[in-house]
Amino acid sequence: LEQAAQVVSLLGVPTGVVINRADLGEARVKEFCRQQDIPVLLEIPYDAALAEAYARGEPAVRNNEKWREIFERLWRDVTAAAQKP
Repeated sequence: LEQAAQVVSLLGVPTGVVINRADLGEARVKEFCRQQDIPVLLEIPYDAALAEAYARGEPAVRNNEKWREIFERLWRDVTAAAQKP
């Protein structure tokens, strides 16, 4: 994360972070993001249904309406932010 943050900072690329398995020790990541002024766009807690979908090689949103809505909102937010000058 630190290396990626350095690269995008040098390039001047807008940046945000999605924390996967956020309930399993995300404090260091959140603190780093806070210190670097990097927004945390989404925190994904451990979810057995998501893990099972990934294990089957399926998109996590295919059969999970809750996560489909969450990821669609993330997509809208990111694309809207990317279009700002």
